[in-house]
Amino acid sequence: LFRSSYVAAKIGDRSMSNEEFVAKLSTLALRFSPGARWEYGVSTDVLGRLVEVVDGRRLGESLSERVFKPLGMVDTQFQVPAGKVARAAQPGPRPGGQPMTPRFKVDDGARYESGGGGLTGTMDDYLRFAAALANGGALNGKRVIGKQTLAFMTADHTGTRPGRPPGLGFGLGFEVRTKEGEAALPGSIGEYGWAGNAGTLFWIDPRNDLIALYMVQVSDPDRIALRNQFRSMVQAAIID
Repeated sequence: LFRSSYVAAKIGDRSMSNEEFVAKLSTLALRFSPGARWEYGVSTDVLGRLVEVVDGRRLGESLSERVFKPLGMVDTQFQVPAGKVARAAQPGPRPGGQPMTPRFKVDDGARYESGGGGLTGTMDDYLRFAAALANGGALNGKRVIGKQTLAFMTADHTGTRPGRPPGLGFGLGFEVRTKEGEAALPGSIGEYGWAGNAGTLFWIDPRNDLIALYMVQVSDPDRIALRNQFRSMVQAAIID
């Protein structure tokens, strides 16, 4: 019933504005009391609308001025401009020959600017963003977030609440590894990151001074298998 209510309200409809999205979302019942457990949802999209209200402009404009431009991220936006569409990655074939399915079009003119899964960009831009995080919130003298704020965001906020896989907690927008021996895949305590809507993956491992980035645009079930394979390959390559 919970999921069907989201479908009926057209939550995620890219023709809606962020304001319209939050207005519809606010009419739906909560699945559980806040703080009772962790479950993936659209909270970061709601946060995107909050940014719009506080900053007085669309989310994409705020991100451009406050994050992308300071970090030199020249190809990151919610819609790929016509002059850059030819550079957009396309899904390749599966081993059996059938093509993988694109998650969504990158130039469909959508009004919805999803704070949790709507940006498009390049490996170079993503690396700049990740490098700023790995450097405590700044890159080339341009600070986009305070060190203490970043430390708070990348700490585990779930504790013993149910909903997270073994060995993995969650901060403010980041998955955080809390134990080495309980998670299904290898990694280091304190590493943090998250995956993208269309299959992208990044994490930062402070212990090994490592930034890992994986860029792809595919749908289920391919994206999960490819992410896991990439993570295993990266961990196997760490020899010191």
